[in-house]
Amino acid sequence: LYLPVLAIMRGLAPRPAEGGPPERETILAALTEGARFALAHDAIRAAMGLTIAFAVVVRGYLETMIDNSDGLPNVWHKAIHQMESQTKRMTLLIEDLLTLTKLETEDTEYKQSDIPIRALLEAIKSDALGLSGDAQHRIELDIPTDITLKGVYEELRSCLSNLAFNAVRYSPEGSQIILRAHLVNNEPSIEVQDHGIGIDAHHLPRLTERFYRVEKSRSLDTGGTGLGLAIVKHVLARHQGQLKIDSRINHGSTFACVFPESRLVATQTPTDSDVTPT
Repeated sequence: LYLPVLAIMRGLAPRPAEGGPPERETILAALTEGARFALAHDAIRAAMGLTIAFAVVVRGYLETMIDNSDGLPNVWHKAIHQMESQTKRMTLLIEDLLTLTKLETEDTEYKQSDIPIRALLEAIKSDALGLSGDAQHRIELDIPTDITLKGVYEELRSCLSNLAFNAVRYSPEGSQIILRAHLVNNEPSIEVQDHGIGIDAHHLPRLTERFYRVEKSRSLDTGGTGLGLAIVKHVLARHQGQLKIDSRINHGSTFACVFPESRLVATQTPTDSDVTPT
């Protein structure tokens, strides 16, 4: 990545004076701070992309070994499963870092569209049920008013999926999780409510910090990367929204994404049959 830019700058930068700094330093000096940041940013993204590709290849080999582990010594079984688990975690971590990088640096204003929130929450519910699997969480929709928001679909789906997946990870098996969309003082509020372990109040102000952990082993045990709520914060900032958290230990949590009225495109009262009982 650096070499093509170096070649271009070689034609633009002044020639070093006799006895002056070497050509490479002269070229770098000619770069603006913004250009240097852009180069570093692109290089980091390229490196993370290559790391993901490498991790995918390694996981492929490990999964093949797991599928054919009958012929391996018993001592290898645990090691292979641990390697596969850590490779998967590394892949998820880098994917979340790439998502954060995009949110911090890319302009997605041109991707804005009208988003029917019911359809979005139905898709997230399906994904969350897949994550729940044998835990059989009861994931329900509560949408008394159909809402359409102006926003970037992939960003809002990432934001709300993170909240729904956290609810699955930190709630008892078979417990209820509610995905709710309604208006509060004519402002759209999209909420994820669980009946899980809850969070102590003194942790709440720091929850959206990168890698902040309520408990040291909590994210590791559930497969989290520690970046999900940081992604939520960035998505909401790009949509002029805010995150409100209400949580009590052993009673559960409600994470509410509240958007300004200016983001509201349309509302419609659904028929009774469209609302899932809670």
